[in-house]
Amino acid sequence: IGSSNAAPEGSTPFVATSAAADAMRTLLLAIGVGHPLLVSGAAGVGKTTFLRRAAELMGQQEPVFLFCDEQTDIKMLMGTYVCGKTVGEFVWRPGIVTEALSQGRWLVLEDVDHVPAEILAALLPLTDSRQLVLPDRNQRIDAHPNFRLFGTFSTGSIVKVALPALPEDVEMKEEEDGETNMIDALSSTEAGRSGSSSALV
Repeated sequence: IGSSNAAPEGSTPFVATSAAADAMRTLLLAIGVGHPLLVSGAAGVGKTTFLRRAAELMGQQEPVFLFCDEQTDIKMLMGTYVCGKTVGEFVWRPGIVTEALSQGRWLVLEDVDHVPAEILAALLPLTDSRQLVLPDRNQRIDAHPNFRLFGTFSTGSIVKVALPALPEDVEMKEEEDGETNMIDALSSTEAGRSGSSSALV
């Protein structure tokens, strides 16, 4: 997506239209609450770009984007034992999801409606307890405070964000020009304080 406004070098270009800015504010507020989010919109409308830009605004690393299908090996996502340097030695190699969980990366399941049921079932504990179960190791891993789980879904014509219920300590603050400052609302929550934020565009 191009932009008529000069973006900082290395940042994701973002067009500050009224609809895009409103969608970004909703997305940032929902991320601050800390619940898993589903971002929907027509194919090519910019769902991935929105999430990349949101990560930049909140001071996070590049999100981990997963494209899963029936050929995806769940061991690649969760982790598996591999041969070590010594004959007969096996060492644990964390998977993509396990590393994102431990490092506090954002995990995005692209086209979540096409993700196999087996993988969705394995990731289900992340949606409520923020824990990942590793049956091979009989272990539960707690998510890093910065970890967030997203799904994208191609439908409709504009980017929409499923907004969860907000905690009582989130307040919508009005600026002098009447524009709602979602960044300030985010910073008032514990989740929002985990990353730094800058201007929306």
